[in-house]
Amino acid sequence: MDIRFNDCTFEVLHTDHSEHHGGEYCMQTVFYDNTVAGACPNDDEESRARAFSLGYGDNIWQMTLEHEIAHILAAKLSGKSHSIILWNVAHGGGNHWPEGGREEEAMTFAIMRLEQTGHRDALLNGYDIAGLLCAYEAVLDALSEEAFA
Repeated sequence: MDIRFNDCTFEVLHTDHSEHHGGEYCMQTVFYDNTVAGACPNDDEESRARAFSLGYGDNIWQMTLEHEIAHILAAKLSGKSHSIILWNVAHGGGNHWPEGGREEEAMTFAIMRLEQTGHRDALLNGYDIAGLLCAYEAVLDALSEEAFA
């Protein structure tokens, strides 16, 4: 399943989230220059705690999928053409924080928490939350049938 945005495409590569896929990405963001930022859920204590705190319970797969989508929407909400964090990963930047990366990550978690729990973080004040949630839910609806089957 692919979701096309203005400057990137989000792809779900493996929908069987009960299996590890030998180091392959489960999902990825492909930018217009064909670079890739890939992700797979991490089944570790930190990820489980994060999933719980954001309202996902123990569903690390759904949290990971929505995290990647929320990065794209956080960038759009902030007036950027693309996620600086995903772009950084796709272009070999590794795990260091690019300029503005911590802010984007905080916005990403705020979007996820809002969608899951209804809690509106002060970070989201001044933004079109109804429009954001409409866009977020439309993307998730498009992915849900295949990704969460």
